Amino acid sequence: MTPATQSSENSQSSIETPIETFLASLSRQEIKLWLEGDRLRCSGPETVLTSELNAQLKSRKPEIIAFLRRASQQQATNQQQTTEAITVAERSQTIPLSFAQQRLWFLHQMQPNSAVYNLPMAIQVNGYLDTSAFSQSLNAIVRRHEILRTRFVTVLGEPIQQVAKPLPLEIEQKDLTEHEDSEGAVRQAAIAAAQQPFDLSQDQLLRVTLLKLSDSHSVILFTVHHIVDAGWSQEILIQELASFYRTALLGQLDSSQLDSGQLDDAKSVLPPLPIQYADFAIWQRNWLQGEVLDTQLDYWRNQLNASQSVLQLPTDFPRAMVQTYQGAVEQFSLSASLSDRLRNLAQSQSATLFMTLLAAFNVLLYRYTGETDLVVGTPIANRHRAEVEGLIGLFVNTLVLRSHLSPNNNITTLLNQEKTTTKQAYDHQ
Repeated sequence: MTPATQSSENSQSSIETPIETFLASLSRQEIKLWLEGDRLRCSGPETVLTSELNAQLKSRKPEIIAFLRRASQQQATNQQQTTEAITVAERSQTIPLSFAQQRLWFLHQMQPNSAVYNLPMAIQVNGYLDTSAFSQSLNAIVRRHEILRTRFVTVLGEPIQQVAKPLPLEIEQKDLTEHEDSEGAVRQAAIAAAQQPFDLSQDQLLRVTLLKLSDSHSVILFTVHHIVDAGWSQEILIQELASFYRTALLGQLDSSQLDSGQLDDAKSVLPPLPIQYADFAIWQRNWLQGEVLDTQLDYWRNQLNASQSVLQLPTDFPRAMVQTYQGAVEQFSLSASLSDRLRNLAQSQSATLFMTLLAAFNVLLYRYTGETDLVVGTPIANRHRAEVEGLIGLFVNTLVLRSHLSPNNNITTLLNQEKTTTKQAYDHQ
């Protein structure tokens, strides 16, 4: 066959390689395999499709066809299962942690007194703040989202979620109107709030501090543990706070009704939530098991099959033996003309701007370290279900993007590799 449509032949060494590992290696070399009926098709760079590799493909053809058929069937099953609506679960059962929550819970057990996974947020309010309406609004949000009144306890060695009944949220209030250095006082209060650890089994995992600087100037400090929150959720919190606050100012949010549970989730303010985070956690545990879970894990085992050493960047100071989490952020902007050229490059290769910048970042790492096998972590919102878009909760996941660079590759080849790597990671998020 020609390089555009090939079958193959084999060497003994490739037979010893697991089929998943063999196919992962082909994918990294931009070799694509697909089925047309019962026929195996192949395409890839002529420089890669050597006679030796063709021999391997021909010898392993039955294995490859069987693997592709299993993958196709599994993908169809996954699509069918993931399109089924997430429904409200029976709450008499034990509520498990989602997989994302389990990660955070495990890390918390290793460092129970750490504030590393506290998510602080400060909001500056210009104008008069009605503290009663503000308190009512926050309580409406806590009542609306079970996750904000969830605690994490251990039963028979396993963590579970316990959803508490709605209780008035305690808001710490500090009057800084007479303080000589109000800006410094706000900074100190923000640091203190962010560094105060949570007890996941006892505390309400949302803390709020109201700092009054004057009658027309306030700062609100929110601190929430990452196990119940993420960046997307913070936007939901602010949007709902604004909606409830406007309603409260109009006298349509009665605090006595909120506390007694008589108010029906403020239907007149916001549409009711279709599910709660606990429903998602139960659904995820039921869905992500068996063949579905095995397919996901097989991909990552193949991606991360080789040992990886810590990337040795030539920094000013040696890497500390114990992580201190005392990092910093470097911010910079790209010019409008360069940004346009990057977007044009991405579009010409049917790639995203993220994929293009990832390729550039990996080239930069290669230039500094000389390493061609690079692993980069990237967060992903992981909210690909309509039911969870409006929920406060932890859905975010960290994907591993492993790139294999070659000094001889041009930017087009590298960008296509990054495109494949990123798409596959998203498919197995």
